[in-house]
Amino acid sequence: MPSPILHLEVIFKLSQVLQLPISSDLLLGSISPDAIHMRSNQTWTDKSLTHLYEVADVDFNEAINQAKILIQCESTEFKLGYLIHLYTDYLWREKMYTPFFLTRKDQMERSKLHALYYRDMQRIDSMIFNQAKWLEVGIHRLKTAIPIPCYPLLSKAEVEAWRKKVL
Repeated sequence: MPSPILHLEVIFKLSQVLQLPISSDLLLGSISPDAIHMRSNQTWTDKSLTHLYEVADVDFNEAINQAKILIQCESTEFKLGYLIHLYTDYLWREKMYTPFFLTRKDQMERSKLHALYYRDMQRIDSMIFNQAKWLEVGIHRLKTAIPIPCYPLLSKAEVEAWRKKVL
């Protein structure tokens, strides 16, 4: 799936197109679905729940609609960032991740295929990082972001731990 830097790049690009103000809450929301990785003993099932993958595998739009209802948090900007993250992941799975693996799965063993994928992702991240004009502002806003729980999916502690890891 896309890395935190790619999710932040998407937010900054969308903010330009849609003239969205960049707030700390919007940025924090855009990386928060992956805060599930901060949960002790987290499983693929946990990630599937925070990302609504079972619904998204059938219909992206329905997954977003369900997420709008399911996610309870104090900030509409955080929630918008969260929803943008989900949609970005859905598109990434459909257009990048799945085709990458399907076209190569018979050519190499699974561990080598995953290593190749993550090597390519590191290259993409490096390109974004080196060209991002928003980096200073983005880091500052994330540093000053106040963690928000995203009930019933993520706790405040998980969101805060992920924010710190991303920084």
